Amino acid sequence: MNIGRQDAGHTLDGMSYSAEAAQSRRPPAPRILVVDDAPDVRKIHTGFLHGSGMEVFTAENGTLALDAARRAVPDVIVTDVDMPVMDGLDLCRQLRADAATRGVVVVVVTGDASEQAQAALNAGCDAVLAKPCSRTLLLATIRLLLERR
Repeated sequence: MNIGRQDAGHTLDGMSYSAEAAQSRRPPAPRILVVDDAPDVRKIHTGFLHGSGMEVFTAENGTLALDAARRAVPDVIVTDVDMPVMDGLDLCRQLRADAATRGVVVVVVTGDASEQAQAALNAGCDAVLAKPCSRTLLLATIRLLLERR
């Protein structure tokens, strides 16, 4: 009977090892930088994206976002356009000009998408979404762009 207990213990040890191995093979959570001068918007996007399994950090303007992106390159930046200090379009141009951040996916979420869409695409942004943006659309856009990268 001791043999059965030892086998059960061995099996559990093996299962534990397999679970650890599987966990170590999972890709890391996408790192998302949310940039908006409105604290409520940052909070809404952060809560939703974090709840969707993403690692999220924030900045309140383009200058702070650029500094953060250079310190720890994110996978995706979700940014507003109209912000003080540095707007989202200048942020995108600066990201594209830097070899270290050139490959970061940039999604612009703006209140005036019809007017700013072409300017955002010209600045190098990957997608433009209109505010208010549905959570489903934002998440689908981020996932699609990450798959294409």
